[in-house]
Amino acid sequence: MEATELIAKLLEMNSGMMEMALDGLPDNKLNEPPGEDCNPVGWLLWHKARVEDAVIAHTTGGSQIWVDDGWGKKFETDPAPDNMGFGQKPDKVKSMKFTRDNLVGYARAVREKTKEALESLSPSDLDREIPDFLPDQTIRVGELIGRGILLDNFQHSGQVSYLRGYYTGYGWLPF
Repeated sequence: MEATELIAKLLEMNSGMMEMALDGLPDNKLNEPPGEDCNPVGWLLWHKARVEDAVIAHTTGGSQIWVDDGWGKKFETDPAPDNMGFGQKPDKVKSMKFTRDNLVGYARAVREKTKEALESLSPSDLDREIPDFLPDQTIRVGELIGRGILLDNFQHSGQVSYLRGYYTGYGWLPF
């Protein structure tokens, strides 16, 4: 199995888990932070999709679905391509509106673009140096995908899974 196939498979499994976590969770819980100055479930899901969208656009030299398809308006937030949630103040997070349909729709669109991008990358592409998001640094494409997509996705997915259990108790996960 090629590295890109494995990445795509892991991301697809993660997507399925997140859709299960959303199943039956009311929209008000998507917008309700678990504590003061904490991010709600909806923000966590939005942020991980935003980062993935930005990383794929950056590694392929393409554009972001966030911008192309007008997702900022749907989430009632800044449509700028650099709006990924980094450093957002709590009042900005609270002003965003998360619904299951928007979160799933955006995540699925991003995942489809990610899948297409991964299918187009060769092993040598993963070793290609590109500018990092960090100032004055470069990074290999494979490392950026690992850090910016895999680690970010899995970290926030664990947070979402924990909060789902916190809100609704044990039993939401069928296995």
